Amino acid sequence: MIKYSLDWMSKERVIAQHGRGGNGRERDRVLDSAFAPEIELTKLYLEDIGWVPILSREEEIELAKRIEEGRAAGFRLASEVDSSRYQGLLTSVEEGISARQKLITSHTKLVVSIAAKRLGEGSLSLDDLIQEGNIGLIRATGRYNYRKGRFCVYAGWWIKQSIGRAQRDKGRTVRISYHMSRSIFRMRNAEVDLLQTLRREPTDGELAERLGVEVEKVRLMKSTYLPMLSLDLDKESEYEKQGKKALMESVSDPSSPSPEEELERATLKRDASRAMYRNLSPREIEILLGRHRDGLTYQQVGEKLGVSRETVRKDEFVALQKIRTSAASDPRIAELAYFLHT
Repeated sequence: MIKYSLDWMSKERVIAQHGRGGNGRERDRVLDSAFAPEIELTKLYLEDIGWVPILSREEEIELAKRIEEGRAAGFRLASEVDSSRYQGLLTSVEEGISARQKLITSHTKLVVSIAAKRLGEGSLSLDDLIQEGNIGLIRATGRYNYRKGRFCVYAGWWIKQSIGRAQRDKGRTVRISYHMSRSIFRMRNAEVDLLQTLRREPTDGELAERLGVEVEKVRLMKSTYLPMLSLDLDKESEYEKQGKKALMESVSDPSSPSPEEELERATLKRDASRAMYRNLSPREIEILLGRHRDGLTYQQVGEKLGVSRETVRKDEFVALQKIRTSAASDPRIAELAYFLHT
């Protein structure tokens, strides 16, 4: 079982680099270096379930009957008042629990087999897929009716549903539909096959022809499958080789001004201030700054300067008139005034 799982992953993950007829040892070496942590964890689990025997049809039926009897005994135990039957019902419940546990354990190999086949359809690891598949297996044991067929067939549907739901909901930061995830998986398989056949990267048109879809559909699937990176991801600094910095520190913001633009803007604001306030008295400058920079009312500015609010209003009007007169005589002042208030 271990060899089957590792061989499957190496064939699908390393085939593009080493070919279908390449050196098997080289494929295994690359696989071990790329997926060593996952393989080590999976090996422990596979070793535990490798000794569990596969059940026959008669054994499945026997376990299913004991599960049904234990479930019925549990319902009766909740309402049974006769103490003479209490111990017998409790024994049936315990036997049903034991039978259900045995039925689950004997089909964990089926979970691993299905999870390995679905490994390339999302970003979830094999361990996560096995865990989700086991959840589906547990649900299947609670709904199985032995009169309608084999348990492995019935449980396989529940396992696939549980794994597929996990790949849709947990496999990506931004959730995509199950239909789209299956289409992307088929596109990736076709891409690997064409890579081996053509000995080069296939074009969007060649992929579309292989899949029988439009070229726009292939481009949509490729854009949907693009990986997402966190802006807090550490990245080697180009200027500080000894340290790292977050990705957000090296990605430019097209909407923010450059340092040269910031310097030019600061210079224009300084020139605008000098040009606009050149003919103003100190009190008029204080009134304009308080009103239009600090957002103070006439009353607040008057209290700050020790004058009445009406005096502040008149002085503001006079100061603005002086600025308008200067702007009319010198158009450059009107241009600089824009930068002062932006």
